[in-house]
Amino acid sequence: MRKENETVVLNWHKFDLDKKKFKFSRSVCSELNFFLYHRDKPFYDLVVKPYIQNKINKHIVDWYLLGLEQDASGKFCKIMLNYLECLEVFEELKVINDALS
Repeated sequence: MRKENETVVLNWHKFDLDKKKFKFSRSVCSELNFFLYHRDKPFYDLVVKPYIQNKINKHIVDWYLLGLEQDASGKFCKIMLNYLECLEVFEELKVINDALS
């Protein structure tokens, strides 16, 4: 995560909806999306999820955040990662998910 994004994350709870949209548009990255999925679900559902759904080239974290682990393992993993690497990625995401919940 870039240094300026750390400031956004630390102050996120202080922003109103318009400021959140502005900050998101300037700081969008997979790490921020993952943070918002866990820490501001209403904003994630309103802004981030549609953004991810409309991305042409989705990353494995995008598939995960959309709840499409099967698609991620069936599409992304076959192209970019071997099966063992895919399992490792999903296991790590689950550990992070559990830690944040």
